[in-house]
Amino acid sequence: MHLREMLERDTAALALPEGRKVGDPGHEVALRYLEQRLKEIGLSPFKGESFRLGFERAGHHFTNLVGVVRGRDSALPPLLVGAHYDSCVRGPSADDNATAVAVALATASRFKKDGLQRDLYIALFDSEEPPYFLTESMGSKRFYEDHCQGIDFGLCVIMDLIGHDVEFPAALAGIRNLFPAGSELLAVTGCESHSSLPKIMSQAIKLEPTLKVLALSNSVVGDMSDHHAFRLGGEPYLFLSCGEGKYYHDLRDDLNWINFDKVAKVEQLVAAVIQSADGLLPETAESELKSDSGLSSDHALEFEISQLRAVFGEHLPKMQYLLGLGASLTTRSEVNTFHRALARLVRRG
Repeated sequence: MHLREMLERDTAALALPEGRKVGDPGHEVALRYLEQRLKEIGLSPFKGESFRLGFERAGHHFTNLVGVVRGRDSALPPLLVGAHYDSCVRGPSADDNATAVAVALATASRFKKDGLQRDLYIALFDSEEPPYFLTESMGSKRFYEDHCQGIDFGLCVIMDLIGHDVEFPAALAGIRNLFPAGSELLAVTGCESHSSLPKIMSQAIKLEPTLKVLALSNSVVGDMSDHHAFRLGGEPYLFLSCGEGKYYHDLRDDLNWINFDKVAKVEQLVAAVIQSADGLLPETAESELKSDSGLSSDHALEFEISQLRAVFGEHLPKMQYLLGLGASLTTRSEVNTFHRALARLVRRG
């Protein structure tokens, strides 16, 4: 099956009109569908004989699904691709987060065929949405704290809201005209979490150059999704997202506004990241998290600046002007200020 067809099929199967809220019938439909897809792809259960990792919190039952693509050397630090499958509203929630789950499944299928040196975990998390977000009931938190304490990850790639076009406000036509490529825009945070990640991302972007990838510090936007637990645990991580978008937590988040060409490009980028990490990461995991105060040792800063230049090209100075910023873009503070201004702008789109 062609990549785009696979992504459309899996997204459509999850984008139920009734949604996938924890405890609702649609949630169980999605859970059964995903369990069957992991079996079809031929993954091994993470633990025992079932992909299901259930847990109880505050009288509620939740279920993570985790499968493994076995690598040639399971002693190497494993890789992980993850996304949450529950929904916040009783609506399709196609981009929140069916598209990212579809990408995770396609990535699993790809490497089940192509193989890797390392094990690759495919983690489909429950209970990411409110009221569980950033609580002890959050599925990714329970998976990491309950099942991963003896694991040093090579890299964890988390996705959320990856399938829509980024739009700028109509009132700011200057920026819209200057940068019409919102359909190709994607943000990545976490390159600061390990010194190998700027090189890994650079290599991956060369393999999927049509996406406009903005790299920014996670401190600019905060822990928006399931990378939260892995970041706190000191694991190397990347978080991919297009931001909230105009139909965030809205019943209109359906298949009609999904850009499946973009979703396919995101899958190809994720695959390139996994392939690059498989070869470039050291044989022992060593997290190198940096604080925002450690500017002199910020290995991600140069990469972030280079991506700003790659995305906006000769128009970068005008973007700075339109955002009301100074001309300099060399320090951590200046780069973070640019990204914060851009994030505010996109949210108003």
